Parts: sequence; structure tokens; C-alpha cells
Amino acid sequence: MATAPSPNDLTRQQLDELDALLQKMLMVPLAPAEVPVPPPSMTQPPLPPSWRVDAPATVPAPSLAHLAVNEPPATLKFEPPAPATPAPVAKAPAPVPTPAAPPQPAPVPVPAPAPAPMVKVTPAPTKTPTPKPTPAPQPKAPPPPAPPTALTPVPAAPPVPFVFLPFVALNGLFDSICGMFGPLGRLFRSGFFKNLLGFAGLGLIVYTVLHVAQVQGWVSLPVMLPWPK
Repeated sequence: MATAPSPNDLTRQQLDELDALLQKMLMVPLAPAEVPVPPPSMTQPPLPPSWRVDAPATVPAPSLAHLAVNEPPATLKFEPPAPATPAPVAKAPAPVPTPAAPPQPAPVPVPAPAPAPMVKVTPAPTKTPTPKPTPAPQPKAPPPPAPPTALTPVPAAPPVPFVFLPFVALNGLFDSICGMFGPLGRLFRSGFFKNLLGFAGLGLIVYTVLHVAQVQGWVSLPVMLPWPK
């Protein structure tokens, strides 16, 4: 069973027939009629239908050299257009002056209202405040007396032992002598300076005992204690 030809095969067949027709037209000579015309060539038989689609063959353009006619080049003459005549301008008639409007009458003044009668206002009498008497200042009450403080008698100094009497006498003599030198003497007889002198005396006593023990050989010290000669 034969298959129907595809549209591509039909198009190719039509192109082949058109190509053969163009070849016949190009082979027609332009010479006089007495020249014998060669017999036309046989047309190519149609190709069997194929599933392959080929690109259409390019048809060579027919040569038109034998159709050229020696003609002079056409010259174009440019003529400027004729100037258009201006249309006549119609003159407008002069405007007719309008009559002046009549003057308007002056407005009638509105009568002013009559002034109201003046009413005299009498101010109410003001009451003068009467000053109140200032109360006399009352005497201040005397402050209450301070409660009496009970005076405690100073206890009497305990009696000095008989053994310390020489030291007490020496202290009194020292205070009396320092009091003769004013502020400097009072500084020397103060408690701080007396304590300082007491510690200095104890230090000298300890130093003397160590020196005697070193000289007698009772104590061995790494350094020989100096002693004034």
C-alpha cells in the first residue's frame, strides 16, 4: 500500500518544475526568426517521494545584460514654486464710541441715631475700716531657776609613803626651776617630757649594767660597748 506524499515532497516537485520552466525561458534566443531554435531539453523526471527534506536549491538570477538599452540619463529639472499672492486684508471699520454712562446720584446719608440720655451713676459710699487696738505686749516670764547641783567634795590626796618623799621633793624642785624659763620651762615640766626623760634614764641604767657585765666577763657581746673615759 503506497503512502501519501508529504507536503515537503510536493513543494520540492513544484520548485523543480518552476526551475525547468525558467531554464526554458532563458534559452529562448533574441535573434531573428530565421535562426533555427535548438530543440528543448528533456525535463527531469520527478523524484520518488523521500522522507528526507533537503533545503531548496538556490535559483541563479537571470542575466539581464541583453535587455539593457542605451538610454540617456533622465535629467530632473527643479523649478521653484511660484510665490503665492497674499490674500487682501479687509480693513475693519473704526469702532463706534460708546456713549458715556450717566453719573450716579450721590448716596443719601443715613441719619445717625439720637444719643442716649446720660445716666449719672452715684458711687456707693465706702466704709472706712476702724483700726483695732493693738494688744499690749505681755511681759515674758522669767526662766525657771536651774536646779542646784550637788557639789561633791574633792577627795583628799592619799598620803605619800615615806620612801617616795625624796622623789616628790625633787619633782617639786624641778617644776619650780623650769617655771622660771617661761613657755620653754613649762614644756620641760609637762607630763610628756617627764615621761621621755624617765625612759631615757631607764635606758642609761640598762646600758650601764650591760657595760659592767661585759667588763667583768659575765656577758659576752659581739660588739664592745663604748664608755666614756
